[in-house]
Amino acid sequence: PPGHRVDVQKSFHASDILLPRGNAEVSITQAGTTTKLNGAAHLDHSRSNALLPKVSACWMRFRGLNGTAPILLQARVPAAGQAPVGWSWSTTQGAPKAATSISLGAQAVGSATLTVDGIQVKPTSQIYRYRPTASYGMLGKLAAPWIGDPTTTTYNAKATTPAGGTVTGVLEVSEIEAGGCGG
Repeated sequence: PPGHRVDVQKSFHASDILLPRGNAEVSITQAGTTTKLNGAAHLDHSRSNALLPKVSACWMRFRGLNGTAPILLQARVPAAGQAPVGWSWSTTQGAPKAATSISLGAQAVGSATLTVDGIQVKPTSQIYRYRPTASYGMLGKLAAPWIGDPTTTTYNAKATTPAGGTVTGVLEVSEIEAGGCGG
């Protein structure tokens, strides 16, 4: 996607989409009973040798795989406090395109909003929240001066297109700096 590589001094962060959307089937076996579920899958891959606080203050990613017009959205607030950059990809079209307008905000957990090129995304319920510096206790506190205090919150979410269509999926909000997503 556009802007998939961010160079910072002599280091970088890069992210690729390997599979924008694919049909998926999963089998869950518990206590001798097997349940089969059908849905959608998305596969991306990131790699970096840069410290996240030098790359970004915030990332918001929406993976809207359920609906008649699946869409992927991403916005990143650069570490220098510049305007957000990002892209959108209607997976029924050939390739992602650079966003022309982005608005985002996260005043508190559960209040994240993302709008990319008129497509508005709002969380419907929180799935998971992860703070590695808290998870690793004292080791996390020792690492915080270099890695910051990132928090990633994942939500079930719903996107509404300018024409009024809806897509459901997952919104991932990675706040690398406190207030980095507009709080």
